[in-house]
Amino acid sequence: MAPTATIEDQLASLELVSDPYPLYGELRESHPVYWSEGWNAFLLTRYDDVVDVLRDYHRFVNAGRYTLFMEQLSADSRAEFGQFYEYWTKPGFNLSDPPDHALVRTLAKRFFTRRAMERIRPRVQALVDELIDDVIEQGEADLVRDIATPLPATIIAELLGLPTDDVVWFKHSTLQYISFLGTGAPEPETIRRSEAALLELRAWISGVVDELRREPRDDILSALVAAHDSGEMVSEDQLLATCIDLASGGDELLTHVIGTGILSLHQHPDQLRLLRDDPSLLPLAIAEMLRFEPPFQQDWRRTTADTEIRGVPIPAGSILRLMLAAANRDPRVFDEPDVFDIRRDPNRHIAFGFGIHLCVGAPLAEVELDIAFSTLLRRLNGLQVATDTFEWHPSNGPRGLKTLPITFQPGPRVSARSRLD
Repeated sequence: MAPTATIEDQLASLELVSDPYPLYGELRESHPVYWSEGWNAFLLTRYDDVVDVLRDYHRFVNAGRYTLFMEQLSADSRAEFGQFYEYWTKPGFNLSDPPDHALVRTLAKRFFTRRAMERIRPRVQALVDELIDDVIEQGEADLVRDIATPLPATIIAELLGLPTDDVVWFKHSTLQYISFLGTGAPEPETIRRSEAALLELRAWISGVVDELRREPRDDILSALVAAHDSGEMVSEDQLLATCIDLASGGDELLTHVIGTGILSLHQHPDQLRLLRDDPSLLPLAIAEMLRFEPPFQQDWRRTTADTEIRGVPIPAGSILRLMLAAANRDPRVFDEPDVFDIRRDPNRHIAFGFGIHLCVGAPLAEVELDIAFSTLLRRLNGLQVATDTFEWHPSNGPRGLKTLPITFQPGPRVSARSRLD
């Protein structure tokens, strides 16, 4: 990108997704509360400001946080994409506030406790080994396609009670439906793809919900269906939106972290050597991967009243874009923040969010990432990234690699087959 490009030019450029951190640094140091005409929002880039907003769920709310974003569309586009507009301006799990949010979070947390996640370790280990078995004799693979995509999609489907036969389709559909996030004013064609994917997902989830009404099970979606049918959830739309939120959120984050985590180790071979020499560093290494390349680069909130941040007046009803990735590299909080250091401790990253909206699936992520990275490094001897060019999904919201070719020494398959009870 040309060094003379304005901030608005850079925010609007597709090149931003490949390396957003120089711009984030400029904003954080010179314009920590920046009004973007193109993004129709105030961008916050300093750690303390982001955390303060996430902590205060009275002044800064989820409800309506996409309304102004969608209103950047022309009147004709809003009319064309009416169902999509309605979905993103109604509360699901990720778009709700107390007390509705507390109900769903309480139900979900019962299934995502650390104790419960430890019980699924054998299943996660078996699946990682199965996926590696499929490629290990070839000596090469696409890490994103062959391992990072099917692993979290399969596990979250099993936990939620979704049909695992549809995992590949589900993954593709969720990528399509969230593709408009983080792109500034979305193009109509992007919205068209997102809306089509959303409608397909809703129809699919609706079929699953009908089946669970007939034959409830001990899984998260069955608990949500029971809550709705007993009158605890407001509407069928809220139920379906919450199901989609949980399913996509428990999938996308991990796919991106596995891909960018291996890339970060490849780009910092001294850190890879440290980790191979001392595998006990893996928990710290995973925390650093999350800080250094967070899979969700930003979060959003809407102001409920006129307020002021760092002397900048912000009217009621404004949208705040909380740049998590910029906050994770704030030198006021992290020493040498642009250095990838797997021994960084403490590491106060906010890749999982903060406060009442801290990712409910964080315990699941910790288990899956621990097993995925430890097994990849143990079984794929001589693991190397096999390209110098990287293609990213075109979004600075959920940010991850489309593909990551790797090579390694061919090795033996192992037998590992199990299922979640």
